[in-house]
Amino acid sequence: MEKFDTIIIGAGPAGLTASIYSVRAGKKVLVLAGDMIGGQASLSSVVENYPGFEKITGVELAMKMYSQASNLGATIVYEKAINIKYDNKIFEVATPSSTFFAHNIILSMGAKARHLGIPAEEKFVGRGVGYCAICDGGLYKGKDVVIVGGGDSAVEDTIYLSNLVNKVTMIVRKGELKCQHYLFEELMRAKEKGNIEIVYNANVVDILGDNVVSSVKLDNGQTISCQGVFIAIGRIPDTDLVKDLVELDKGYIVCNENMQTSHPHIFACGDVRKKEVRQIITACADGAVAATFASK
Repeated sequence: MEKFDTIIIGAGPAGLTASIYSVRAGKKVLVLAGDMIGGQASLSSVVENYPGFEKITGVELAMKMYSQASNLGATIVYEKAINIKYDNKIFEVATPSSTFFAHNIILSMGAKARHLGIPAEEKFVGRGVGYCAICDGGLYKGKDVVIVGGGDSAVEDTIYLSNLVNKVTMIVRKGELKCQHYLFEELMRAKEKGNIEIVYNANVVDILGDNVVSSVKLDNGQTISCQGVFIAIGRIPDTDLVKDLVELDKGYIVCNENMQTSHPHIFACGDVRKKEVRQIITACADGAVAATFASK
């Protein structure tokens, strides 16, 4: 039976920062990283708003955090937590192959991609439908792709793909984009290349093709030929594991300013908690606060 002071679930910027602060506070720390270091941050091709780095890839930044946490002494395991029990002031956290114990838990599971919810979407996952343009964009060099969404992620994906593919068509549900101003300006500059089209006030109602994607059908009657469809319509907090342990609001974990949840020994940080600003820097801040108060 291996016991820790703190178990951190998730290894994005929030979880890795929490591990750094926890170890520096003299605590024995376990990070359950699942199958990925860096969370959403590692999917960013370029990060330009993290202090100290004028420009760095998300993967590079995440690996720097990982190396720092590991070198300080945090135990990092590539397994997912599948069950949490709390009994007699001790948490029992199960993974597919092991069971770990701790006095405190810090939740930093982040969020997962929201799906369109149409039948053909699942059929073509991995055969033209994807949720990470940074991960899979290289597969569509010289081809035509569709981006579904009108927020920050959709705009970032469009800009990125416009440098790889033949044409990008954005399908935006409303009559305007809902992205940050600087991203809108970058999109307009990218649009000057002539391979970006934006279709407003439209929804994808079907994805067509035989073995792979060949086109999408919109609710305005339009059919757009494409070889790839990237869904960028937001994310859902990954909180199923703790829905019976802590208070949630629309799926997000409710915390006080100390990152403490409704359970006195469970803290949360990063995109998994209810808050207004979701950036790498705010995730790191959350992690530092959560670790500080968990350590107390």
